[in-house]
Amino acid sequence: MTDLTFAVVTVSTTCYDDPIRDHSGPALIKYMADKSNNTVQWIHLASTVVPDNQTHVKETLLKLSDELYPHLILTTGGTGISPDDVTPEATREVITREIPGMSQTMVAKSLAITPMAMISRPVCGIYQKTLIINLPGSVKGCVECLDFVYPILRHAIDLIQNKRAEVAITHSAMQGKVSSFTIKPESLDHFRKRFQDVCLGKVKVLGMTVIKDVAIAKSEFADGEKAITKIQDFTLDDELFKYCCLPEIVKYVENFTGPNIMAMHTMLINKPPDPGTQSSRHPLHQDLYYFPFRPVDRIVCAWTAMEKINRQNGCLVVLPGSHTGELKEHGYPDWKGGVNKMYHGIQQFDPNTKRAHLEMETGDTVFFHPLLIHGSGTNKSPGFRKAISCHYADSACEYIEVENSVQDYISKEITAIFRKKTGIENARFEDVWKIKSRLVQGERINL
Repeated sequence: MTDLTFAVVTVSTTCYDDPIRDHSGPALIKYMADKSNNTVQWIHLASTVVPDNQTHVKETLLKLSDELYPHLILTTGGTGISPDDVTPEATREVITREIPGMSQTMVAKSLAITPMAMISRPVCGIYQKTLIINLPGSVKGCVECLDFVYPILRHAIDLIQNKRAEVAITHSAMQGKVSSFTIKPESLDHFRKRFQDVCLGKVKVLGMTVIKDVAIAKSEFADGEKAITKIQDFTLDDELFKYCCLPEIVKYVENFTGPNIMAMHTMLINKPPDPGTQSSRHPLHQDLYYFPFRPVDRIVCAWTAMEKINRQNGCLVVLPGSHTGELKEHGYPDWKGGVNKMYHGIQQFDPNTKRAHLEMETGDTVFFHPLLIHGSGTNKSPGFRKAISCHYADSACEYIEVENSVQDYISKEITAIFRKKTGIENARFEDVWKIKSRLVQGERINL
C-alpha cells in the first residue's frame, strides 16, 4: 500500500470569522478518505481556514508545504472574479511550475453542468514536491472538480516525486501492455541445461520444490524432463539463481524496488502438452495473494520466455489495468480435469473483461505488478513450454499478518506443506518466505 498525504485550505473570510460554516473543507477530506483502499491510503495532515487575503493565502501554502511536506494541497474558495477572489494569484506566487491541463479539465467538465464555470479561474501547479490544486468554494463544486482530476492524481504525484517504477507501470497500463525486453539466448541455454540436470536427478538443491502436473502425476510412464511441470524456490542453486542476478534484469527491477533487492519467489515452468484434461492451464490470479509482505508497489515480477510462446502453447493472459484494483478472493477452481496444487484462482470476476495475450519470442522478458490479474492458457502444442521467473521485493518491505484475510486460505496451505516438508512444527507463513528468499543486491533490511 502507498501512503499519500494531503492538506486542505479553505479560503473564505466568512468561514474564517465563523469556522463552523466551513462545509467544503470537510467534504474534501471525506472524499479523499473514501478514495483510500488497499493500494493507496490518503492521510489527512492538516486543515485550515484563511481569509480572502492574497498574502495570507500565500504564506499558508508555503508554511504547509515547507513544514509538513504533503504530496497534495487542496484549496477551496476564492477562484471567482469578485475583488476578494485572490486564491489563483496567491497560488501563482508560490508554485514554480503550472499545470494548465488540470485547470482546463475542471473548467471544461464543469461547463457541462453549469455556465457559471466560465468565470472560474482555478490554478494548479507544483511547489517543490507538492501538488497544489485550486477548487471552487461550494461543496458541490469543489467535490465535482476534484473528482474530474482525481484519476490522474496518483500518476501526477509519482511524476513529481520522481517515482520511476510507478510511472513506468502507469504508462504500461495506459498502453494496455507491460514493460518488456529480451535476454540473450546463451543465458537461457545455461538455465535450460541446469533444469534438465535437475529433472534427471543429477542436481539436488536444498529447499527446491519439484512439481508434476496433476495429469502427469497420475501417469506411470513419464520420466525425466517430461515428468516435471515446474521447479520453484531455486534461490539456493547458484546456477539458476544467476537468472535473478542478470544485470539486464536487475537494472529494471531496481526502478521498482529500489537498490536493496530480494529474490522472494523463483520458478522455472515446463508447461506440459495438455492430455485433454486442460490441467496445463493456470487460472486467473494475483501474485500478491501468495505474498505476506508489503508495500505492494515495491514488489515486481520478471518473467522470461525460454522459447517462442503463443496462444497455441499457453501464453500468459493478463487483464490490462487490473493492477490498480484490490486483492480479490481466491480459491481452487471447479475444473473437471483436476487442478494443480496451489493453483488458486480468482473466485469472482467479469468474464467479459478485456484480456491481452502476451505472445513472446525467445528471451522476451516482461515485468508486472503483483496485483495484475493474469494466468495462462492450455498447452495445445506437442512440446513443453518453458519460462523462468523471479519475484523481487525491496528488502525494506515488512511482513504482515494475513490471518482472517483473503490470504488466510493459501497461507495455511503453504505453511502446512512447509511444516511437513521441513519438520518445523511451529513455522509461520512469514518463516516460509524468510527461508526461501535471497539477497540479490544491496542490504537485507527486513525481509
